[in-house]
Amino acid sequence: MRIALDPYMFRHVPLLELPSLVAELGYEWMELSPRDDVTPFFLHPRIDDATVAAFRKELSAAGVGISSVLPLFAREGIKLALEPHPDDFIEDGRAAVDLIRGVNSPLVSFLYCAPHNFHQGNDAPGILRHAGPLTTAVHLADTFDHTGSSGLRYIVNPPGSAARIHQHLDIGQGEVDFDELFRELAATGFDGTLVSSVFAWEERAAESSRFMRAAIDRYVKANWS
Repeated sequence: MRIALDPYMFRHVPLLELPSLVAELGYEWMELSPRDDVTPFFLHPRIDDATVAAFRKELSAAGVGISSVLPLFAREGIKLALEPHPDDFIEDGRAAVDLIRGVNSPLVSFLYCAPHNFHQGNDAPGILRHAGPLTTAVHLADTFDHTGSSGLRYIVNPPGSAARIHQHLDIGQGEVDFDELFRELAATGFDGTLVSSVFAWEERAAESSRFMRAAIDRYVKANWS
């Protein structure tokens, strides 16, 4: 099993300094999410082979590996872990698993995102059982149930707005049931990548990242030991 950090809150840190920072925060793996100077969302990459080589050198020196890159593409042997996302083309967890089964490719698997829990069905155990061995990655962060209080947990203007709200908070700051999530991951034999995916606290990014590593370690020890 891999435990990785998504360093999005550190996107101001120069690329070649990221590996040592990730190692300092207690992680051996990094999920390289989009950065304007590397792979911007929906645009062509911004780095050349020389920069990639320099980045690999820093990764090696820090003892950090790249667990995954966002976005991923199922081509040329690259594995794709598909994540249902609020307001994307598919957001229901079971429907996403069914889509993956329909694609029927060993290169395409399922990514369960905990902070999307209340958008994709609010049934982590059921979705994970439905996915079984298709689950190869999990994004870990907390969020509040936007459907709570008769749908008035968040009040968005104008009335009837289709805005979809969710957070990526430290574990324990929201309403995701991580006990049941980790129990089911262990029960299904999960042995993929766990990613700390907190984005809400750039003013305390280092503290948050260290907290998440410790919290993930506790859950792993409690359920896989």
